[in-house]
Amino acid sequence: MKPDRIDILPLRQLKFGFDQQDKQHAAEVLARIDGYIANAQKVVVSDLMVDFGCGSKNWSKERISMLLSELIHDDKIEFEFENIKIGKKEALRLLLKPSQCEAVGIVHAQIVADEDLIAARKLVKLLLGTEAPPKQNELCRILRKHLNGWKNDLEKFKRLADTGKFPGNSTIDAVRKPTERLLALHEPYRFIDAINRERQQLLNVSKIFIVLKEFYTVRIHVWYALVEALDAFRSNLSILQKDPRSETALQELCRIFHADEPFGLLDNVFELIATVKTVNDEIVLEQTTAARDAAHEKIEKMIQCVRCALDNTNAQRELRNRALYPLQGIKKGLGRANSLTSIEDLLNHAQDKLDLSLDHIDEITSVR
Repeated sequence: MKPDRIDILPLRQLKFGFDQQDKQHAAEVLARIDGYIANAQKVVVSDLMVDFGCGSKNWSKERISMLLSELIHDDKIEFEFENIKIGKKEALRLLLKPSQCEAVGIVHAQIVADEDLIAARKLVKLLLGTEAPPKQNELCRILRKHLNGWKNDLEKFKRLADTGKFPGNSTIDAVRKPTERLLALHEPYRFIDAINRERQQLLNVSKIFIVLKEFYTVRIHVWYALVEALDAFRSNLSILQKDPRSETALQELCRIFHADEPFGLLDNVFELIATVKTVNDEIVLEQTTAARDAAHEKIEKMIQCVRCALDNTNAQRELRNRALYPLQGIKKGLGRANSLTSIEDLLNHAQDKLDLSLDHIDEITSVR
């Protein structure tokens, strides 16, 4: 059976304080491993614990583990158990408890073939637009850094798309899944083998990522404007759909909004919004004017109602002014109301003031 998984300390603890002398000692450990392998001998961790744990070296198990972790980190060696490779992260975790990995075998890290490395360098140059480093480890690091940048950006885009207010959820997943799958490969030869096998998919994903990033970082303000405009047009939608001046533009705005991937459809959004807005503004003006006239008439009737109540009680000037002033003020405010909502609010306010005025008149009358 495989050694138990050990998760107790941060992996970076093994490399803390690694200096030039440590690198020299790590080279000595690697040379001893090379010697075993050159003689066709199987080498396990316990062999190194014995070789370097006594005699002139007399290194502790913890120190030998630290040196082995450096060699693993630099992709010089790999661990295996019963001829099954152990991943880099798992190997580093095992070294946190040296006594639990003494039976683990050590082999040279697999080296990428020259032709595979050349193919990977060409791919990285296409993806990054710069010359790729010639060595496999550096090549992997620079591409992994690039893919991690994708991953971080995609997570931000995903959080927005998951709200349901932004497009591209399935598109984001189409980029995120292969990116995370590649990042899960930590051994250079496996990583390079994977990117070469998935070359075309990676190039396609790169193009999609560029589109997503442009939308979510550069053009998202266009989407906000589209959503805000459609919300503003909603109350007059049926009228706008029938008006030949706005019909086509409104249909196009709705098509863009409902598209699964609207990223390439945003160039004319502001022009389309302006076309529909011109018609909508005319409709709103007509509606507002009609509503204001109707409200004016209703408030005038309220004022007449209060005057009749005052006349019936032979009210004095002070009471008349107190009862009529609020409604007259609201009537004057109608001229400044420029939306249906504000007119409706004034009407409701006027009704409240009417009720208060009539109640006050009744109260004064009853006292008499």
